[in-house]
Amino acid sequence: DSDEKTIDFAWKRWRDESGKVMNALRAGIPVPAPKAPALVIIGEKDTDIAPATSRAIASYLKADVHEYAGMS
Repeated sequence: DSDEKTIDFAWKRWRDESGKVMNALRAGIPVPAPKAPALVIIGEKDTDIAPATSRAIASYLKADVHEYAGMS
């Protein structure tokens, strides 16, 4: 939902991670839930992190959730 100038700025600076890093992430990395309160913000139309995934993370963290309808 960014303007073209912001998208262009970010795109030129994007760096892909190595395959080894991506494979490690896909395999899962155990992360203890923080002891501090957490907030998960969900965009209804997010295509990078599915809302269902964000809800599962929020549940795991016992986090507050704020969902934005129609946002990516």
